[in-house]
Amino acid sequence: MNKFIAYRNILLNYAFKLLPIRKKQIYCCSFHGQYGDSPRRISEELKKQYPDVRIIWEIGMKSNEIIPDYIVKVKPFSTKSVLYRSMSKITIDNYLGWSYGYENVNSFKLKLLEKQKKKGQFGIATWHGTPLKHISIDEKQYIGKNVMFYSTADLLMCNSFFMKKLYDRINFRKIPILMSGTPRNDILFINKKDRNIQLRKKLELPVNKKIILYAPTFRADNLKMGGLSQIESFDFERLFSALEEKFNGEWCFVFRAHDSVVELINKRGIKETETFRLGNKGDDMAEYLYVSDVLLTDYSSSFFDYSLCKRPCFLYCPDLEHYKNVERGLYFSMDDLPFPLAMNPDALYQCIKDFDMNKYQYNIDSFLESLGNIEDGNATVKIMKVIKKIMED
Repeated sequence: MNKFIAYRNILLNYAFKLLPIRKKQIYCCSFHGQYGDSPRRISEELKKQYPDVRIIWEIGMKSNEIIPDYIVKVKPFSTKSVLYRSMSKITIDNYLGWSYGYENVNSFKLKLLEKQKKKGQFGIATWHGTPLKHISIDEKQYIGKNVMFYSTADLLMCNSFFMKKLYDRINFRKIPILMSGTPRNDILFINKKDRNIQLRKKLELPVNKKIILYAPTFRADNLKMGGLSQIESFDFERLFSALEEKFNGEWCFVFRAHDSVVELINKRGIKETETFRLGNKGDDMAEYLYVSDVLLTDYSSSFFDYSLCKRPCFLYCPDLEHYKNVERGLYFSMDDLPFPLAMNPDALYQCIKDFDMNKYQYNIDSFLESLGNIEDGNATVKIMKVIKKIMED
C-alpha cells in the first residue's frame, strides 16, 4: 500500500465515524486479501451460529479460494473496504489489529492513528503464528528508536505463555490477551480419513501417496532463497528413497511458497508432476499441514503449528548464519528446537534415515511444555463466547 492510499484511508476512517454501526455486520481480513487463517475459522462459525449476520471479507488477487455466496467481498485498502469496516460492529484480522504499528512518540501521525477506530466497535486480532524470527519492535528498523505502539485491536488471541510474554512486550501491554489457542489450528486436532481425502482433492493433491510439504519462509534480500534455490539443489530420487526407507509408501513433494515468492515461481514456469506439486492452490496453510505426513521448513512458524500433530518435521537451513545474523534474528537457538536440522542436501537425507519417532515425540512434548502451550482444538469455541457477548449486548 502506497503512502497516498495509507493517508487517504486514515482520513476516510475519520470521515466515516459519522456513520452508524451495524450490529450484525462483521469485517474480516487475512493477509489483506486471502480467505484463510484464523479469521476464516471464526467467520465460518459465526455464520453457523448467526445465519443472519452480514460478513464482509477483504478478498484480493492473491486469493485462490472459492468464496461462499454469503460473503460480501471488498478489495483490500479500497474506499469501500474502509466504509464497510467503519460500519461493522466487530472486526477480525490475523495481525495485531487492522491498523497497528509503531510511530515516533511525539509525532502528529501517532495521534491520528491512535484515534482511527470508531467508539462502539470491537477489534479481535489473532496474529498468524508463533515466530522463530524476530517480529515487530524486535526488527532492526525499530531498534534504538523512541517509538510508541498503536492498534485498533481490543483483544488478542494467544496460544501459549511464551507468546503472551512476547505480545505484552511488543504491544506495550496495550491489547488485552485472551488465552484461547489459535482457531486456525483447531483442524489439526481432528483425525478423520475422509476429511483428509476431501482436502487433498480440493488442493489437487494425490490421495494415494504420502505427502512431504516443503514450506520455507521468504528472504527479503534474496527471493530465490525462499525455496527456489533449495529445490534446485535437491536430489529427489535420494529424498524419496530416504522417505520410503524410513516411513514406507510412495511420496509426493508439495512446495508451498510464501506469498512473496509465488510470482517468481509463476515466472519460472515450474511444472507439476505426479510426485511434485505446487502448494498454493488454497489460501489456508492449516489445510496443507492437515494432509501432510512430513513437514520440511526452515524459519517458518509452521513448525510450531505442525508440532501439535506430532508428525515428523525437518528443518532445512542452508543459509542459517546469514539469516540469523543479517536478515532477521531468531527468538530460539536452532539447537533448542526438537526438529532435526540440516544445512545441506546430504545432511537432510541422513536426518531422515536417522529419524527416531519415539525420541522425537518426547522432544516435541517437552518443547510444547516449555512454551506453555495451551492449544487444545477449542480456540474457536472460546472466541465465540466473547463474540456472543458482544453481539447480544
